[in-house]
Amino acid sequence: MQDSLYYSDYRWPELKTLAEQDAIVILPVGQTEEHGPHLPVGCDAMISLDTAERVARAAQKEMPVLVMPAIWAGYSGRGLKKWPGTITLPTDVVIATVEHIVVSLVDSGFTKVLVMNSHGHHEGILRVAARNIADRCSVTLVVSHIWRMAEAIVARVRTSEEGGCNHAGEYETALLLATGKRVDQTQAVDEPVRPASRYVGGDLMTRHHAKVFWSTWGHTSSRTGTYGCPTRATAAQGQAIMDATVLEYLELLREMRQSKENRR
Repeated sequence: MQDSLYYSDYRWPELKTLAEQDAIVILPVGQTEEHGPHLPVGCDAMISLDTAERVARAAQKEMPVLVMPAIWAGYSGRGLKKWPGTITLPTDVVIATVEHIVVSLVDSGFTKVLVMNSHGHHEGILRVAARNIADRCSVTLVVSHIWRMAEAIVARVRTSEEGGCNHAGEYETALLLATGKRVDQTQAVDEPVRPASRYVGGDLMTRHHAKVFWSTWGHTSSRTGTYGCPTRATAAQGQAIMDATVLEYLELLREMRQSKENRR
């Protein structure tokens, strides 16, 4: 068992040893942005770091795993600037940040990195970063989106219809309730997303089935900064979602542990 989960806690000789042991490094990627009147602006960063910590704690029984400090600022579309709290960076800055972090890890001897993203606007951005990294160095790099790993359990425990598990909706609210964050459900307002086209998915859990990418801001509006149904969320839901997500990630880490990337 490692002394600590956290990359930043170690001295360089210890990191050298962990790299030689083929430790997997988890990079949590979140965002700071408004999340309706009921959730804290750090929601995404909280979800990514909380999930990474729980996954690493479980995985350490089988393999060395390190959790990096969470990336707490990234890209948010201008639609979220309507409400105070959003910090947004240009997409090229987000790409460069992730790219340089991963390349630095490789320079330090690490060969396996799991990006654990909890922010919807980063889906395409992180894929570009992964392409750039692949052209610069040899590394087993997996980009994951936490809500994707939770799809099966959310489908079982959600009570909202499609459109209820978007930004600040049932899914995110349940997770923050389960992890004891500063949630004020008395301020929660349901504003489910109702796409105007059959080519567009309704929420985080279903939109990857969409035939096209059509930004939410192009077909949906909000009065409160909420896009979903947070009033349906419970702490029990959130705990079930977190537990199942951790198990899903454990399976992924086991596969990463066994992988042998083509080295150039």
